[in-house]
Amino acid sequence: MKKVLFGIMALSAVTFSNNNPGAPTGTGEQEGASVPVLVKAEIIAPSDSIQITDLAGQLLPKIELDHGRIIKGAATASSVVYQDFKVIKGPAAGGTGVEIGGTGAKMAVAIDGTDTELKNSTTGISTDTLTSNLSLLGGKDAEPVAISGAAHGYEVNLAEGVTEHRGRIYSELTAADLNDGELGYYDNGSERTLTVLYTPAP
Repeated sequence: MKKVLFGIMALSAVTFSNNNPGAPTGTGEQEGASVPVLVKAEIIAPSDSIQITDLAGQLLPKIELDHGRIIKGAATASSVVYQDFKVIKGPAAGGTGVEIGGTGAKMAVAIDGTDTELKNSTTGISTDTLTSNLSLLGGKDAEPVAISGAAHGYEVNLAEGVTEHRGRIYSELTAADLNDGELGYYDNGSERTLTVLYTPAP
């Protein structure tokens, strides 16, 4: 039992002393890698307004399209990630909203720009950037439309009995950009906004 415990402690020490990927330790030697684990929670008051949530009904304070760690020179295709979302009108207990459909009811969804510039915060060089192409998907009945000056969006009619609208937002980074980019952490500083506008039935 003591040998097992000491073995776990030794493995933990090796793992926690490295990053992901771990630094080489030499041929035949034990190697390890580690990533931080962040746990968060926030409790807020209920609302009967329009809300953007994930598919499980959890409110989205922001949408993070994380392409993860990509090894320089190893990209053979574009990196594409997405976030599914749904729009409901509270209460959101259990992720279920009240009815929002009906004759004349509509939902418009838009992103205020299809391209977003990701700056390298590691190098701090202003010209060291990647370009993410953003796109939206709103189902087969979605009609392209611009809302509130947004550059890209769609509109859907909400039939009677509908309690939610589901959509998806994509980010694409090209292989050429990823392979040519300098090492470091890139992000867009939240320069883009996803907006939804709900028009109820008259």
